[in-house]
Amino acid sequence: MSRTGFTRSAVSIGVFDGVHIGHRALLSLLQSQAAARDITPVVLTFDRLPEELIAPSRAPFRINTLEQKLQFLSEAGAARVVVSPFDNAVAELSPEEFVDVILLGELRAEVVVVGVNFRFGRSRAGNIDTLRQLGDKKGFSVISVEPTTCRGSSVSSTRVRHAVANGDLTAAAKLLGSHFTIRGRVVRGLGIGKQIGYPTANVQLSSRQILPMDGVYAVRARINGIRVPGVCSIGSRPTFGGGERSVEVMLYNFDGDIYGCEIDTEFHRKIRDQVKFDSVDALKKQIGRDIEEALEFVGTRVEMTSAG
Repeated sequence: MSRTGFTRSAVSIGVFDGVHIGHRALLSLLQSQAAARDITPVVLTFDRLPEELIAPSRAPFRINTLEQKLQFLSEAGAARVVVSPFDNAVAELSPEEFVDVILLGELRAEVVVVGVNFRFGRSRAGNIDTLRQLGDKKGFSVISVEPTTCRGSSVSSTRVRHAVANGDLTAAAKLLGSHFTIRGRVVRGLGIGKQIGYPTANVQLSSRQILPMDGVYAVRARINGIRVPGVCSIGSRPTFGGGERSVEVMLYNFDGDIYGCEIDTEFHRKIRDQVKFDSVDALKKQIGRDIEEALEFVGTRVEMTSAG
């Protein structure tokens, strides 16, 4: 991590995958603590999930891309975000080295605001008590934040992933404070949608991106500064013989050349499971019903947005 130029800061540290309502509560406290001390609030996050380096075979899928995470952190009020590579050099730092090199050496931390379950340093050896002891020794304060709860259980990135993977988009939205959204790029597909009268945008995603279970979903998509209602199908096209899992978005009442464009797709509700139809005509009739049902949830309004 390169020199940041900070002189005095209040720091929150975390992966912040999803930037869920628990993260937002922590960021709110960070900002108030920084304002009370007249110092800079800084969020320290990482370019990947630690498990992707330490135990890649057991690493969970990401809720957000790095770019999405930075956007959501900014929207949550994080004016200064430092992204550290989570590489072997960082992973091998002892808890005290992590404090000396990063918190004090790079960020000049005067107060650190973290969750009570915070772990840091090589093999996750440091915890909140370790951090307090090091703070007493080296001259910085530590403020711990209890987990935010929703429906009687702690909010966590793991809980968000579970809700998304099971297609429970209502629960995911409550935990995130906004609709679960994927970001990808529109690529050329097989052209099946266009052939049957329902052209779709085929979305290429990171291999580490979590997706809802296979099915058909009511969505709103943002592309080229326009927010459009639509239907998203996730699955292997069983009516056409199957194949690799794909993500296809049908944009309602939208026409334009969008190949190569970045698209954000926010999921509102699952409409139905993937089904193998007996004929293309049967599929077309069902797609028409899917569109009607989706529009009942997301409306027909097309909106201009501040960013593409």
